[in-house]
Amino acid sequence: MLLLIAPILTQTLELNVLFITTLKNNTIFVKKAIMKAKYIRVSTQEQNTMRQEQNSADFDKVYIEKESGSIPFLKRKEGQKLFRDIDALGIKYIEIQSVDRLGRDISDILNIIKLFNEKEVNLHVADIGINSLINDKPNDTFKLIISVLGNVAEMERNNMLERQKNGIERRKAQGLYKGREKGSIISDEEILSKYKSLVNELNRNPNESVRRLAKLGECSTTTVSKIQKILIKQKTIVPRNKNEEKILAFMDKRESDG
Repeated sequence: MLLLIAPILTQTLELNVLFITTLKNNTIFVKKAIMKAKYIRVSTQEQNTMRQEQNSADFDKVYIEKESGSIPFLKRKEGQKLFRDIDALGIKYIEIQSVDRLGRDISDILNIIKLFNEKEVNLHVADIGINSLINDKPNDTFKLIISVLGNVAEMERNNMLERQKNGIERRKAQGLYKGREKGSIISDEEILSKYKSLVNELNRNPNESVRRLAKLGECSTTTVSKIQKILIKQKTIVPRNKNEEKILAFMDKRESDG
């Protein structure tokens, strides 16, 4: 009997797929184990993912994203890859450390969970120990808790931005905040480095509207246009139409005129 299943086990080990074998009435049943994945996210290249990676060896696939939570999940490189692999590899279980690893926008979080449910993927949130599916059916308690935590994540981000704005205003009033020195020139590379998330989004989706990009990058539409111009100059992206070419040419002339 062991000789009969040995070729099967050998083949499955080569494919890195686990099987569970049981014996009943002299019949061998072979069941394919679910493929498990872990999604890890930090907001910047400098942040450490070690805490989130602690049990990574327990998973078949690990996706490490270094991208702002303000970027929609399906517009992130690893987020897109994860969804492709759900279909291609049959991933049925995903773990995240906390709800805010999915993002900081409650509508996007709920939309991603809805897509997971539609694909019958069980999402496990480690820090609260709860699953999105119970017996392959949506867990109503999970949705309620996630809605609350997702709103909290969104409020935390908004509060952080508000505190930052108030702090700058206070320092300006005290004469302690000068910002960039008037007349100083910031290089193209410094601008691109400062707005990495926006640059990544432009490279992925150059046809996104300027207003939408400004919201994602938490900057002005003027800054978005400036970054577009730099990327076009570097031939990373191309102008979307003749009108955009004219606008960028006008900005060039205005800057050269001082």
